[in-house]
Amino acid sequence: MRTIHRLNRALLVVAMLQVLSGALPAGEPSTPTIDRARQLLNSDRQDEGRGILTRESEKIERLLREDPENHASWFVLGRCRFYLENDRGALEAFEKAINLSPKEHSYHFMKGVTLRFSGKLEEAVESLQKARDLKPDHARYWAELAQVYAKQQKASETLEHGRKAIALGQRDAALYSLIGHALVADGEPLEALEMYRAACELEPHAAGHRCDTGQVLFTLGRMNESLEEFRTAARLAPEDWNIPTSLIQVHEALGMQKERDAQVERLRQMRGSGKYKELSAQQAFCRDVFEVDGKRVMAFESFEINGERPIRYSFVVSPRKGSEILYRVSLGSYKEVIDAAKKAGEIREGEPYFQLDADYPDGSHALFGFFKGSQPAYGNLKELVRAIVRGERQPLSRTEPRQTHE
Repeated sequence: MRTIHRLNRALLVVAMLQVLSGALPAGEPSTPTIDRARQLLNSDRQDEGRGILTRESEKIERLLREDPENHASWFVLGRCRFYLENDRGALEAFEKAINLSPKEHSYHFMKGVTLRFSGKLEEAVESLQKARDLKPDHARYWAELAQVYAKQQKASETLEHGRKAIALGQRDAALYSLIGHALVADGEPLEALEMYRAACELEPHAAGHRCDTGQVLFTLGRMNESLEEFRTAARLAPEDWNIPTSLIQVHEALGMQKERDAQVERLRQMRGSGKYKELSAQQAFCRDVFEVDGKRVMAFESFEINGERPIRYSFVVSPRKGSEILYRVSLGSYKEVIDAAKKAGEIREGEPYFQLDADYPDGSHALFGFFKGSQPAYGNLKELVRAIVRGERQPLSRTEPRQTHE
């Protein structure tokens, strides 16, 4: 993860300094030390030059001991330290530069960027707003604010600043993607689709943009288009285990059972390979998403059936919009139920026995049926769940809600 973080920082420095190169204050001293540091920061060899850059930073520090009022030198030193991931030192240098020349918008901008990488988002917003206010026609400043607002999960602010950045000429796939995410959160999938399409045009080989596009098309019910996007993503990133999960859902929606089952098998093989630690830690995968009477149902299938109370399928029922869980319908096989059924002579030793029940947030529990001999096929089970959500299938029994005490 640290390598990825460093790469993102390096790429950001290259992009920012291309923008900032014309925004540096006039009269910056042209010394070999500062020029050399600037060359390294603007090159595509940051990782190779880290050792050299460290020595250049030390030279700038010696220069500043001779001329501590040189605000431009403090700024360049801050940039060096930022790339070297010395955020505390970078902030100190940017503060010095700002104190000496508070009207330089680029100084506030780089301070804000450093604060964002340090996780100090509120302070980052304050610095970036100062940069934006000092130079309101600078697209990059609006774009950076949009990114911070997105991290704060402030959709309206993200959209406002992202759209402004685009209006000012910012063309950035990451920005389009960012705005797309905010639009999805704001319930605007069609406009989000436009943003994801724009990101794909700028970075056609980025699997993530294809997945974003496929997901919003899935939400819009445009399944064939969604399938093509996820297939493209799978070709671009064959090792991404999230993509088979999405393909399972799209194939299910299109009734392509053979293709669906092939992706289920691929996902299980990827998990069993041990190459994907995050996938290996998952106990279940989402195999289906569908709607019933204005409610969204997400179906999860467990990778394994073991233990005394294993769940094979879990159907999470939520409002169509929002993340609230209304209730959960599960197909499980429970030791105490199996033991009771054997004792009553309902099943033989070793015979599979499943029950379908639902759990509600108020603590109540409803039993909808038993299945012996084998678990029901997924398609049949899905129809049972549809009937439960529509209120057409009544429970065999139901417990009372738990009592709450003031």
